Amino acid sequence: MMSPVSKITFTDFKGIRKGDVDLERFTILIGRNNSGKSSVLEALFLLPIPNRETPYGDALSTIRSLHDTLESRSFSFLLKDYISEECRVEYIMRRGVRAVFSCAPVDGAIDAEMSWFKGQNRAASMRLRLGERPELLHPRVHEVSEIRKRLKSLGVPETLLIHPGLVQAGWDYIQAHWERVTQRGLDREVARELSRLVGGNYVGMTLEPLLKKKISLNLQDEEGRRIRLGDLGDGAQILATVMLLVQLTRPNLLLWDDLEAHMNPQLLTFTLRWLDELAVGGVQVVASTHSLEVLRYASQLLSDREWFGVRLLTLRDGELKPIPLTRDQLDELLAAGVDVRVAEALL
Repeated sequence: MMSPVSKITFTDFKGIRKGDVDLERFTILIGRNNSGKSSVLEALFLLPIPNRETPYGDALSTIRSLHDTLESRSFSFLLKDYISEECRVEYIMRRGVRAVFSCAPVDGAIDAEMSWFKGQNRAASMRLRLGERPELLHPRVHEVSEIRKRLKSLGVPETLLIHPGLVQAGWDYIQAHWERVTQRGLDREVARELSRLVGGNYVGMTLEPLLKKKISLNLQDEEGRRIRLGDLGDGAQILATVMLLVQLTRPNLLLWDDLEAHMNPQLLTFTLRWLDELAVGGVQVVASTHSLEVLRYASQLLSDREWFGVRLLTLRDGELKPIPLTRDQLDELLAAGVDVRVAEALL
């Protein structure tokens, strides 16, 4: 049984000097730019193992790719102001399970450690040297599979991060694993879901060559007719990519940065309903947004869910402070119609 992350605590991690955030089964993070939303999602993406392979590459290098500037490919972005002596993230889960990620500069490099606990007992640990790529220092490579089994028995969640900067890498992963998609019938499952969005009765998906050696992803109906997802807009393609990635990787914790990117109102409503279905099925969802429309639709669709919550994040002098929004505060914010990035001043 998966143990949802109920709280995450930070010390000198990225732009956060200190702070913590309580999480529900379905949590939406809002706040101005640089208020810590992406940092929360990226920290959660380090679970269950920070150097594991994901659809985009190993998790740590994937996060670094979102912060690469010019020729800089260092992991020093993990440290507060790039120079703190140590960073630390603690994850509190149900059933007495917790994990701790830490990193510190050592001899011109950065060493990282992840430890997992059950109660007061350390269940497992791992040490890494963060150079060009994360290098495993301990345990030996063949012992990592045993750690994964142990973490699975503890219920430490498998995570998947959705980010506008990772969509192309996710799409490349789907193409590389298309045979697996079709053999497991995942294309049919996603086609049925998307039929609710675009109308019609689509029974499968196809990958077909297009001009200039590009590949087209299509929906296929019972009579073999196809409709290119590209003709439905970027939002539909992104949603199809996310759905296929979720089917392929089966995360217990889905993280979505900038949920509203390329989404029109119909797509947003559909996506929130789909995420609600995932949450009902036991998947924990944490998403960030700048969009008032996301909050409006979420308020309409999810307000009766006891496990749904909105957190307004503020970051001042490096201190992260989340404000759990009550239903009255959410209604006040929606009635004012202001940009969610200035919600702190309003409330």
